[in-house]
Amino acid sequence: MNNSDKVYITMIQDSIKSLTKKIEELEVKNNGVKSILDSTTVKINGLKLEVQQLAQELKNYESRMNLSEKKEEKLDNLDEKATKILNKVATHEEKIKELQQLKNNLKTARAKRKIDKQIEHQQTIIRLLQKANTTIDIRQKVIMLPKYYVTKKKDRLLNIAKARVNLNAEKIEDLNMMKKALNENSIIDQVKSVIYDIKGVYYLKRFNYSKEVLARMKNSNSMVNLYGANAITLGKKAINKLRKKSEKKEETALDLVNENKNEGQEPLLPVVVR
Repeated sequence: MNNSDKVYITMIQDSIKSLTKKIEELEVKNNGVKSILDSTTVKINGLKLEVQQLAQELKNYESRMNLSEKKEEKLDNLDEKATKILNKVATHEEKIKELQQLKNNLKTARAKRKIDKQIEHQQTIIRLLQKANTTIDIRQKVIMLPKYYVTKKKDRLLNIAKARVNLNAEKIEDLNMMKKALNENSIIDQVKSVIYDIKGVYYLKRFNYSKEVLARMKNSNSMVNLYGANAITLGKKAINKLRKKSEKKEETALDLVNENKNEGQEPLLPVVVR
């Protein structure tokens, strides 16, 4: 594995640490008053998807991303320098082992002090070599970072979009399950059923919209188009169709409530369904 591969792996590991910390901060925030907002939940789940993606990339790592021919040439040159430095470090480490063995066989303190100075000299050389290698790491990271940032930023936007689709699908599924648990012979449950239907239409609209956004984002070749995909809107025909469905459901709910009121019972519309 070349030095540039090692630097790239470190970049992924750093991203995982940073994202994990961000997720923890958002989860603390989401346990408070703002937990009612879907935006924080979507962001948390999107970041979790990104962490999973990065962890999988590490697990199945084969090679780093490819850059332009000019940048690849620079990385190759730096890889060669790093290899030479590591070979020198290994040579000096071996020299230290030899000196240590020699010291162990010496009898006088004076002779041992001379060997200690030689060992210290070798350690100084190793530290200087490691410092030079650290400089190479930084230079390679600077070369790779721009494309890495753009690639991971695109992945983050896509994962957040996926999380939004998943959340809307989960809400629809929960509504269907709650609706199945209702008693058909109960007036209150009949109203709840209508309200669930109204909510179902609303979340279905959001689900279809989020799927459309995700599809457009996946087909975007640039960050500009990727961001632009978030601004798409449903066609007027689709909106009008969904609005009519919602209005019809609301009218049905009002009819049930008015019918119940005429029978001398308390109105049921103010019931909040959570």
